[in-house]
Amino acid sequence: MCGIYGAHNLSLNHDAAQQALRHRGCDATNTYDDELILTHHLHAVNNHVEQPFSQPLFATNCEIYNADSLGDGANDAAKLHDHLGTTVTTDKLDELDGVYAFAHASETTITLARDILGVKPLWYYHGDDGLAFASERKALLKAGLPADTISELHPRHILRYDTETHELQRQHRGFDLITQDETLTDEDDAADAALHALRSAVEKRIPPSQNVALLFSGGIDSAIIARLLDEHGADITPYYAGVPGSDEEQKARRAADDLGLDLTTQHVNVDGRVEDVAALIAATHSVQL
Repeated sequence: MCGIYGAHNLSLNHDAAQQALRHRGCDATNTYDDELILTHHLHAVNNHVEQPFSQPLFATNCEIYNADSLGDGANDAAKLHDHLGTTVTTDKLDELDGVYAFAHASETTITLARDILGVKPLWYYHGDDGLAFASERKALLKAGLPADTISELHPRHILRYDTETHELQRQHRGFDLITQDETLTDEDDAADAALHALRSAVEKRIPPSQNVALLFSGGIDSAIIARLLDEHGADITPYYAGVPGSDEEQKARRAADDLGLDLTTQHVNVDGRVEDVAALIAATHSVQL
């Protein structure tokens, strides 16, 4: 989880916006400061590669699962930068297997894009006076922008901002991720296909270090994922967060014991702290909540 913040041709409280995102990456913070301000907070998972990149100017929060097929960069962010080159196209984005949000600046165009499912967040402001964007809405609020002027970038849109005219264009991306070559009518064949797809999805998300933190409720979903991670040799640390002494915690602990895992618990008391909890929630739609 990295954080990005940028602004073009706007007089804002950039320091406050940058500080609001510091929790997203504590390994390094770098800022490109010119007519375009671009800050990146690094959370290093795969090598310590600091951003923004140059030529073209680029900052991203990403996990690219097919990064090895994209080039020889030091990590997936560097390979994504090289893959996109000087121009972001839908064809290049369609070649990616992963989740991402990025800002790409070349010549007179700033391009903003997200993965097509919208896993990685990106918010923006656009007006006659300029453009601002950030990984979290609250950063733009801290910068001094009114709440009703801030929008979440639609995952199926690519934004292209002209730095000379300040005009913004939206390019639509087709949603064609789901393809079906054949219809499976046999129940066993369908179950095998589903298990194969799940195994592949889990395997490609294991980082090179093999260290994996797993949100663990002890339910069927997290238990299956834990078992598949173990099959692939991952070093799993399961985490449970909840109210002390709850039935859910006991269930999670029993399931972790059955799987041979050492459960790490974080107890949360939300009594009288609804506003504090709400402030921590960056997403505004039910899927990410």
